[in-house]
Amino acid sequence: MRKIIRKLILESAPDLNLWLQKTGDEARKRGITDFHIVATDPNHPLGGGSYHYTSGQDSISPVKRIRKIMIDWENEMGFDPDHDWRSEDIRLYSFVPEKDIESVKKWGLAGTRGIIQNPGLLRSLFPNRKARQSWVSKYDKKDITLQGPSILFQIVPRDFIISLDSHHLLSKGKYRLIEIKWSEFKRDNPGAYIMGLELVPYEDEEYEEMKSQIERELSDDEVFKLCQKSYQETWKDYVPGFFAGNVPHGIIMCESGIVEPKYLNFNVS
Repeated sequence: MRKIIRKLILESAPDLNLWLQKTGDEARKRGITDFHIVATDPNHPLGGGSYHYTSGQDSISPVKRIRKIMIDWENEMGFDPDHDWRSEDIRLYSFVPEKDIESVKKWGLAGTRGIIQNPGLLRSLFPNRKARQSWVSKYDKKDITLQGPSILFQIVPRDFIISLDSHHLLSKGKYRLIEIKWSEFKRDNPGAYIMGLELVPYEDEEYEEMKSQIERELSDDEVFKLCQKSYQETWKDYVPGFFAGNVPHGIIMCESGIVEPKYLNFNVS
């Protein structure tokens, strides 16, 4: 399993990282006990990368001293020595009713605000003028959950969620889990960010006091770390009766309120 995971990670790595990995592997084969290499590349997402290992067998190895010099250099150049390049390919997830899949393929994944701001999409969803006006009238611009598409940070089996709550919304019809290519979307939409919701478990009476911990704009690093957690861990405090009560999730905040189809994958395995 570890070999399979490593293979998948490497397949999605930037070319520079693949070259660094290959060079490091060759160094190990040659019996080199301590190794460090760093390179800049204008085509790399971070402008460069590094690879190192220390066996601890060579007590007089200069690699530890070189490593410190390289860390100082990386910081000076604006690189993050602890950056995990996998964070350049973050994927997020959202459940969509099967009946709405064709609409999402045409218009994109939209939150309530995005639907209202797009007359064509709004009319396609609500052909009846009266029904359309009634739906729009319920929109509250202060409600953060209506400002963009809602997302989960992991692939979560629908059956797992239903096992936690037999009356969950997902039990009431056919839904498809779709993937959002977040890193790609954010590169093309620099102002976009994730508003994290229910980031820590809480009781209703604790909301005001804990609000800054419960919901806030997430940094790229925070999004990446949330994505690395297992779905079992993120759903361990789930409160039945809600879609994702006490489960870390989020809202994609962007100007249009819509993630275009080219950033979506409709066949998640």
